[in-house]
Amino acid sequence: MQMTSQQVTDDLLDLIQRKFYLGEAVDFNKDKPRLLALVVLWPAEYLHERGVTLPPERYKEIFIKVIMGVLQQGNTGAIRYRPGYLGQAVQSHFKIHWDEIYKEAKSARALAEYAVLMAGRLPVAKSPDPVTEMALAAKMFKGTGRSKKAALKAPLNVQPSLF
Repeated sequence: MQMTSQQVTDDLLDLIQRKFYLGEAVDFNKDKPRLLALVVLWPAEYLHERGVTLPPERYKEIFIKVIMGVLQQGNTGAIRYRPGYLGQAVQSHFKIHWDEIYKEAKSARALAEYAVLMAGRLPVAKSPDPVTEMALAAKMFKGTGRSKKAALKAPLNVQPSLF
């Protein structure tokens, strides 16, 4: 059974909490929106913008490799802003290893395995792609780009009604 985007997201957040926020539930909950936007969902958006998808297991595998690499470097106690630091590590990994990830995702083997998997299921509707769903969730964190001040300065057209 293929993992859903929610399962992948939950697993990755759980890994971050266990490795970087052990015993700091309040800090983790405070940082959670930024961790989602900068760390967990960013790779999905990066892949989606380039027309590439990965099986959820491979997505998690790459992510775990990056997180373990951060832990191996040590000095995790000196990190001032964990979402920013982890986000930088994830972004750097994807940008450095982009050619490898792209070739793997677009290889004939990956496409053949995906076709066999889909043929075995014979879905009536298109099966969900966790990477695409996570990329769309990442866009939600960015917002519309409208300024909050502009919305506050808009004139109010309120006329009192007697009825």
